[in-house]
Amino acid sequence: MRLPFLPKFFLVFVLLSLLLFRYLIVRHSFQEGQLVRVTGVISEEPVTVGDRQQIRVGEVKIYTPRFPEFGYGEKVVVEGRAAKGRAGWYLREAKVVRVKQAVQVLSSLRSRALGVYGKFFPEPHAALLSGIVLGTKSSLDYQFFEALRKTGTLHIIVASGSNIALVGGTILNSLIIFLSRKKAVVLSLAAIWLYVVLVGFQPPIVRAAIMGTIAYLAQALGRDFDGVRALFISAAVLLLVNPLWLFDIGFQLSFAATAGIIGLSQRIGRLGVLGLLPRGIKENLATTLSAQIAVSPFLLLRFGEISLISPVVNVFVLPVVPSIMAGGAIIGLIGQISLINPITQVLSWFVWILLEYFVRIVELFGNF
Repeated sequence: MRLPFLPKFFLVFVLLSLLLFRYLIVRHSFQEGQLVRVTGVISEEPVTVGDRQQIRVGEVKIYTPRFPEFGYGEKVVVEGRAAKGRAGWYLREAKVVRVKQAVQVLSSLRSRALGVYGKFFPEPHAALLSGIVLGTKSSLDYQFFEALRKTGTLHIIVASGSNIALVGGTILNSLIIFLSRKKAVVLSLAAIWLYVVLVGFQPPIVRAAIMGTIAYLAQALGRDFDGVRALFISAAVLLLVNPLWLFDIGFQLSFAATAGIIGLSQRIGRLGVLGLLPRGIKENLATTLSAQIAVSPFLLLRFGEISLISPVVNVFVLPVVPSIMAGGAIIGLIGQISLINPITQVLSWFVWILLEYFVRIVELFGNF
């Protein structure tokens, strides 16, 4: 008698065993007040809070004075006293020393792009554009950040699936005119992972990149893409790399939102009056509602609140995000060669109009 479920059961058992083994290896074993020395690379863009900046090396947060400023991708040596907060371990009384290393091309490209945005746009437009294109939140002022949070649009400044779709889709559609589909897919995947390195290895963008990789490989091989299976594979890969991401709110929200979109968006789009709406509005509203339903338990447990106006605000702002992202990417690239040229000048005016619209909508609803 054959038992077809045994291979799958064995695979799940092996995977869970590996995850447990990895967790036991990487989990922190600090004690409160212990003197800790950490050497590593700053794994995400530092966040400025008042007269301090928050940097992250691996899974450890470090709070240091505002100056000297540090940047994503820099190698540092940190020494401080271990302390545990709501978001995990951090180092207090920290001393950070920048380590000299070879020039990192992509990190330098990212820094120059942020500088270009600062020269072309006022605030909060420059910070918003930086968030949409590169997923940075460090330069957002507190009031606008709170408006994004209250309106449920904070996810837009987190590099994730839409960014991967734009990068991969643009490269693929451009190259497929000149190359075979398989070669175009390979180059598209290379572009996707270069973009991941550019914006930083955070759970949402890595999850999207893995799912995008699976989707493009399935397309190249003539196979059907299974979103649920791709989501589970990406979760397994991420947790094998770093099991502590399971407790990261970004990881939890990214996977919950994606699962909600995969499982609920089509069903919600067929409900009642939604089915009568124009296609674009219906899809945006169904996507937002499905993601909001899925992430609501996590938001309630972590922050004690959810945004009831999020679906409405997202319907207004989501249609302009792809144009902002594409325009911002072009400005960030061309502007590094020459700030004074007709392409970036004209494009910056167009992007500013879209950013101004976005800012006004968020501020309007954020005051409710």
